[in-house]
Amino acid sequence: MWRFSTKSNPELHFDANSYRCNIKDMNKSNILSTLLSSPDKWNEYKRSVTEIIDLKNLDLRKKNLRDRDLSNVDLSGTDLTKADLVNSDFKKSVLNNTILYRAILKNADLSGCQIRHSNLKGAILNSANLSNARISNSDLSGALIRRANLKKCILRKSICIHTSFDKSNLTKSHLEHANISHASFFRSNLLLAKLDDAEMFKTEFDKASLEKTKIFAGRINKCSFKKTDLTNADLRYCDIYDSNFTGATLNNTNLVNAHIVNCDYSSSILSGCKVFGISAWDLILDNSEQSGLVISRDGEALITVDNIEVAQFIYLIINNTKLRSVIDTLTSKVVLILGRFSPARKEVLDALRNELRNRGYLPVLFDFDKPSSRDTVETISTLAHMSRFVVADLTDAKSVLQELQRIVPSLPSVPVKTLILSAQLTPGMIDHFMNYRTFLNTHEYRTQKELIESLSSKVIDPIEHYLAEAN
Repeated sequence: MWRFSTKSNPELHFDANSYRCNIKDMNKSNILSTLLSSPDKWNEYKRSVTEIIDLKNLDLRKKNLRDRDLSNVDLSGTDLTKADLVNSDFKKSVLNNTILYRAILKNADLSGCQIRHSNLKGAILNSANLSNARISNSDLSGALIRRANLKKCILRKSICIHTSFDKSNLTKSHLEHANISHASFFRSNLLLAKLDDAEMFKTEFDKASLEKTKIFAGRINKCSFKKTDLTNADLRYCDIYDSNFTGATLNNTNLVNAHIVNCDYSSSILSGCKVFGISAWDLILDNSEQSGLVISRDGEALITVDNIEVAQFIYLIINNTKLRSVIDTLTSKVVLILGRFSPARKEVLDALRNELRNRGYLPVLFDFDKPSSRDTVETISTLAHMSRFVVADLTDAKSVLQELQRIVPSLPSVPVKTLILSAQLTPGMIDHFMNYRTFLNTHEYRTQKELIESLSSKVIDPIEHYLAEAN
């Protein structure tokens, strides 16, 4: 076992049993000499110390410090430019105002360490452990942090320009107010990460997972999200320009009040997204799958459309009376679908939507999942006025009849086709509606499968036949 000599260092006091020494009794030059000697000597000495070791403001440029135990050490102000720190352990150490420019930290353990106002430009941290590390106001530009563990790592207000986080785990990480322009997150996991108000210019997230990631008010310009999973991500109030979302998955993504301009969503999936207040211009949507885009506010009756560009149009129609009067003069392709579509009956809804889309219509769904209100009645009336025709499923939806009382008498040019499960009694009010020419015969079906198979012949074809004769 390596030991200090008390003859050469009379100030050191050793415990006879454990050889432990008081770090205060050992001067900094001796500590530095031990640090630079060999990993074994340093690590043995480190095990004998219980206090925080002061290695502040040292010049350790280009030093070989690999395989060292540097946990619980204060390296604030120290210059470690181009130092070899491979496999070293920095757990819970302090590196404030530290220079790690182009330092090599492959496989290093920096979990739980504190790094503030430090320079890590060009540093190599591939396969490093930065879980729970607190890195703020630091410069990591050009750093390589590939296949690293950054779970719950805090990188707030840091500069990560041209930094590579490829194939790294950034679950629950914090990059709020960070600049990640030109950075790469290829195949990285950003589950539940927070990038609020982050600056993103030409940032790459291709094939990454951003599930439940929060990017509130982010600035996204010329970024790449090809084949990226954005399921349940929060992109409210984001400014998104000239970005590529080809093949991306946006299931239940929150795009409320987002501003999206000149972006490519070819072959992407946009399903169940919240798009209230969205501004979408010059989007490429070739071969994209769009369904159930929610244009209503939270807490209001659910209104969905199947086209992100139509979403803002429908919203403007509902909330702008002057614009409605202009649109009324145009031939509409909008079809209003009324009903109460529980998860168990979603197959019916999807089949109806698909059939209408295949015939060139734009289906708009109004789901009576919440009690009707005055605003609900006015909204339905507005949608009906601009619709080519109305399809109303009365199954488990008695409130639909109340709305039909307003629609059928007041819209003599809009045909209404009702559906109902044959096991349920046809409401007596239907007889009253039969006095109106636009109220077509009710189609009864025994099963969902039967309805789906008969949608074309029993529902859509009769409506189109009526419209052809009416014209």
